[in-house]
This record gives sequence, C-alpha cells and structure tokens, in this order.
Amino acid sequence: MSHWKAWAAAWRWRLWSSLGPPATALVSLEKWLACHSPELGPSCPLRCSALATQAHLLAGAGQWCRAASVLTDLQAQQPDVAAHSFNLGYVFERMEQPLQAQAAFERALVLNPRMDLAWYGLGEVLFRQGLLGQAVKAWEQQVSLQPFCPHGLERLVVAHAAQAQWTQARQRLDQLRCFEPRRAMALEPVVQSSAIASGARLNPVSP
Repeated sequence: MSHWKAWAAAWRWRLWSSLGPPATALVSLEKWLACHSPELGPSCPLRCSALATQAHLLAGAGQWCRAASVLTDLQAQQPDVAAHSFNLGYVFERMEQPLQAQAAFERALVLNPRMDLAWYGLGEVLFRQGLLGQAVKAWEQQVSLQPFCPHGLERLVVAHAAQAQWTQARQRLDQLRCFEPRRAMALEPVVQSSAIASGARLNPVSP
C-alpha cells in the first residue's frame, strides 16, 4: 500500500467516526463534497477517499443505486484500485444484478488476484446464475487463499451437494469440521437430504 493510500484510509476512518451517527455523517460528508470537490479535482486522493466513505454510508443506508453511482465514479478516477471494483460488485449483488456484479468482481480479481473476498463474491453470483461448476472454482480459489475461513468451505459443501458430488461434499465438510465443528454439523442435513433425494446414501460422521 502506498503512503497516500494508507493516509487516506486513516483519514476516512477519522472522518466517519467524527461525524456522528451514519445518517448525520452522510449529510455532513455530502455537504463537504459539494463544497470542496471543485477545488480538489476529480482524481484527488482526498476526494476519492471521501467518496469511498460516502459509498459505504449509502450502502449502509440501503441506498444501493446511489452507492453504485458513487463507486462507478471512483472506478473511473482510480481504475487501479481493486477495492472499488469489489465494493461495486457487492452493491450490484445486493441490487440483484448478477451480470454487473460478476463483471465487477472479475475486474477486482484482474487487479488483485489474491483478493479472497472477491473470489467469494464471484462464486455467489455465479451460483445464483446456475453456473455451479464455475462457482465451485471461484470458491476453491477463496479457500486456497483463506483455508481457515469457513464461508467458502460452507458454500463448496452446498455446491457439491447440489451437483450430487458426494465425495467432494464430504471432503469439504470434513475440512470444515477440523476447525468449525458446529458449522459442519449444521451442514450435515444438507448433504444427507440431497443424497437421499438422489437415491444415494451417506453415513453421517460423528464430530
């Protein structure tokens, strides 16, 4: 991370925490942007940091369309910042626009192939489009980067079960059980019920 990015991130946190409740912070921040954006210029790091905070506050308020507009602006001003594309993908996913979300997550991964959250998000939107095989590949990438994060493993169990891939589902379930036994136990019925529905049989494994 360059020095100005580290500074901008710290400044954004100070700004957000000093402006009070989110609704008040959003109003104050938008007044600040309206007043200072012309003098700062579109690509000024200070303005971009403020826009990132604005997008976060808008998303927190459920104003997804406005958040998407701000993040699209940020993407244009700082095209090499993967976080903007990732956040845009998250917003599009919440807006139930899977194709746009997929494109945003893929752009984030071009910029930063090790962004595990983008792999996870990509898997989600691919899964919702019925592209189970591609979703599995995305979640496998996420798990390879964060092997002790349970979320990717949970989604892999579900995806493999949905494709009647019982061996793979069981392997991922056992991997999850090693460090999150309760989460693994919760997924046992998913694997078992899917197996029964397809005529297969799996013996449950004791934790």
